[in-house]
Amino acid sequence: MNSKILSGLTSITFRELSPGKIIDLTVQAGLDGIEWGGDIHVPHGDIKTAREINKMTVDAGLDIIAYGSYFRLGNISSKSPDFQAVLDSAVALQASVIRVWAGDKGSAESDTAYWEKVIDETKNVAKIAAEANIEIAFESHLNSLTDTGESSVKLLKAVNCENVKTYWQPLPELSDEDNLEDIDLILPWLRNVHVFQWLPEDYTRCPLSDGKEKWAKYFNKISNMKKDVYAIFEFVKDDSPEQFLTDAETLKRLIR
Repeated sequence: MNSKILSGLTSITFRELSPGKIIDLTVQAGLDGIEWGGDIHVPHGDIKTAREINKMTVDAGLDIIAYGSYFRLGNISSKSPDFQAVLDSAVALQASVIRVWAGDKGSAESDTAYWEKVIDETKNVAKIAAEANIEIAFESHLNSLTDTGESSVKLLKAVNCENVKTYWQPLPELSDEDNLEDIDLILPWLRNVHVFQWLPEDYTRCPLSDGKEKWAKYFNKISNMKKDVYAIFEFVKDDSPEQFLTDAETLKRLIR
């Protein structure tokens, strides 16, 4: 049986808005849930806020998709929060997934020692998270070890932990076919998808409807999963709530 693609918003899309406004917007848009960011709305280690946001979200009838942390594996960045603080917030938020970052260097420029450092730390945090029945999911991003489909699979296979998954998002500069190949590669580990529509030349943000043909292909491929996934808005044109509401209608049509 094919999976169901659910809809959501990551709170960092509207960093300047309060959690209450973000919840109201998500409800107005008719989406299923929210991925709460750990930088502003649910700060790492702030248990009181995490509990409050959990109650607000659930009371609004929304799912808590994930805790979008800014923990960078490999202890690379001094700005990376302590993982225990991240985990404590995720538990208080009652998030089943913690999004993490696979270092801060691209896969091609990273040597064996760097890879091993990130792999070892992923295993460590995955074990801790598993005790709380929480999954770890890599952000799919440039300047990290998950900057391509192939490198993501290399990392996931090396870690080889049941509760370690990955996000996916398209690279605007790649062809539809290349992005579809990346989905094929990571599909067994795919947890969530970040949704946006950018021009490849300069990453100018566009309405989601401009990319409806390619996103239809992506979602068709993703629907072959055996487990439900969330398609989560991450960026909208001009950071506009009005554009977000319009894009939400496009997304709902696409995933239906």
